[in-house]
Amino acid sequence: MRPEFCIDASPVFFNLFDFSIAPPLLYYAYIPTIIITLILAGLALYHNSLNRNSRYFAALAGVLVTHVFFVFVTWIAAPVDLVMFGWQMWPITLSLLFLSTYLFLYSYIFDKQASNTRYYSLMLPLIPIALLLTTELNVTHFDIANCEGVSHGFLTSYTYVYSVYVLINIFLIGITGSLKPELTKLKKRQVWIMVGSSIMALSAFIVTAFIGDLTGYYEFETVGPISMLMFIAAMSYVSTDYQKFNLKILGVELMMIGLITLVGSIIFVRSLTYVQYIATGTLFAVAVLGWMLSRSVRKEIESREKISHLAMNLEKANTRLQALDKQKSEFVSIASHQLRSPITSIRGYASMLLEGSYGDISKKASIPIQRIEESSRLMALAIEDYLNVSRIESGNMKYNLSDFNLKNEAEKICDDLRNDAIKNGLVLLFRSDLHSKGIINADIGKTVQIIQNLVHNAIKYTKSGTIKVLVRDNVNRKRIYIDIIDTGIGMDTEALQTIFQKFERASNANSINVNGTGLGLYVALRMAEAMGGTITAHSDGNGAGSRFTIELPLAI
Repeated sequence: MRPEFCIDASPVFFNLFDFSIAPPLLYYAYIPTIIITLILAGLALYHNSLNRNSRYFAALAGVLVTHVFFVFVTWIAAPVDLVMFGWQMWPITLSLLFLSTYLFLYSYIFDKQASNTRYYSLMLPLIPIALLLTTELNVTHFDIANCEGVSHGFLTSYTYVYSVYVLINIFLIGITGSLKPELTKLKKRQVWIMVGSSIMALSAFIVTAFIGDLTGYYEFETVGPISMLMFIAAMSYVSTDYQKFNLKILGVELMMIGLITLVGSIIFVRSLTYVQYIATGTLFAVAVLGWMLSRSVRKEIESREKISHLAMNLEKANTRLQALDKQKSEFVSIASHQLRSPITSIRGYASMLLEGSYGDISKKASIPIQRIEESSRLMALAIEDYLNVSRIESGNMKYNLSDFNLKNEAEKICDDLRNDAIKNGLVLLFRSDLHSKGIINADIGKTVQIIQNLVHNAIKYTKSGTIKVLVRDNVNRKRIYIDIIDTGIGMDTEALQTIFQKFERASNANSINVNGTGLGLYVALRMAEAMGGTITAHSDGNGAGSRFTIELPLAI
């Protein structure tokens, strides 16, 4: 399958290859096809190695490279045996190229592997090709006078028939795929572009080979790899997440390959006409890729300018938001201070009225006074939360550190709140499991506030059962822990992730208590962190109870 001028060949390169006997366009068509196909297949596998379509695409690219390589070797091989081997491999590599294209298209269009029936209907006809490769039904002998192999014709014709059979199947899956009702118009158009381009590219292989067999002018075979390369390039973008490619770098690499191939091809060219053909083709390819590259660079420059402008605006907006946030914190602090004094007075006078400091009051009047006292108490707690948040965010929260016994303070808090638990039908237990003295260095007031907050919450959000407060330590880690364990409403996973954020409450909390501000746990956590500790929450789900754990460093 080599032209008649190969008779004048003079073997070089270790007596294996003679680069002077092949047409110059061979190097220009085959070498870039092999290199670029390998690059695209490597990129597809690198970015989507677990994707089925990427694996099928890589297999298709591998078969194409193998087929082109064997044809290329057939052209430049000097030993007769090596030439004969290349001719013998042509039917099977070409058939596998058609088969791998079909399997890739089927996988992409239908998003699944081809069924066993379809698979074997295409694989079984390959058996005769594989069995007859080395027999006289493929290549009978080598005609030394004309420097070409003499083909029996049967296997070549069978390969043509098989190729047309696969092309018909590709066309049929294109029809079936485009009729899928769930596909959009864009997707259907994409299916036909893929099917049409694959049929055109594959047809170029068998048409040019057939023309070569009829005319003896095999240089037409250089068209096949070029057409298939365009199809492979298009399919690489379809089968791979192209947004992960650096298109500018890829474009530069392709242009470099084109220019290198131009220079390399000219080395083997004896005719000026061929030089013009090669230069024209390379000039066109480089012009297109250069235009795409310059367009991409221009768009990136415009995008960077827009991003820079947006960044400047964002910086200004961020500065403004920081100023507004500071003003908000100052306003909350001032407003809370101004509200705290009258609320404290209201609560104090209500308490004095209930205690009889201004004389006896009727039972009928005591009920609304009790409500005033309770409401003012809740409002005072909310105001204190807002004040604490303001102090924390402004950095004005003060901590007076001293050594004290955490176990004793926790036990006192439980004793003080036990009546509240009993009123709600709950049992409040206190236990300790210490191996140290339980001394910590912290702000005693803030620590008491944290424990009270968590125990209060346990009482509020537990309808029945028990609340257990356990003080334990880990001497090796020099840490002490307080577990507040309840049998209350519990929390789901989503609530556990947000419960310590500002104004966040569990989704089921409002069904028990509508007066919460969503600030108590945020304040408690920030206080604990400021004293070198932390607070964690755990729950097995709604209705399964909760466990809050305060962790602080031991002083001794």
